[in-house]
Amino acid sequence: MRSFSVLAAAGLFLVFGFVEAKAVEPDAFELQIRVVHARTDGAGLDPRLQDLKVDLGQLNYRSFKLLDGHKKQVFSRETIALEFPGNRWLNVRTKGMTKDGALKIKLSIRDLGFKVKAKVRPGSTILVGGPPHDGGAIVLALTAAKSR
Repeated sequence: MRSFSVLAAAGLFLVFGFVEAKAVEPDAFELQIRVVHARTDGAGLDPRLQDLKVDLGQLNYRSFKLLDGHKKQVFSRETIALEFPGNRWLNVRTKGMTKDGALKIKLSIRDLGFKVKAKVRPGSTILVGGPPHDGGAIVLALTAAKSR
């Protein structure tokens, strides 16, 4: 009788253990990161940045050129490294989700001492001012979408 109770308890533990593991499984996001070179001289918007025209127009720059872009599926707690213009690496660490479903992100470029934390809601884009670059500055455009 005792062995039956132990087996039944073990069976229930396995069933509920799998259910619990599925409940805390991390959420997946499609993360797009665009590296934009912003300058105060000149004028113009790279045609590949047309969807960001209104947002970029609010910055104190007049010229915007897309230098690089990455799309990657990430989970709510993951670290990835993306090659960055100038032979540098942008580290992207996802740090879970907020209660309203936004993805918490930490961005860093070690050799520049650049670190920033941000939150991106699914379906939205945020702009993050980056380090100086070639007479202007880097602007990172982060777009998150829920993976299906």
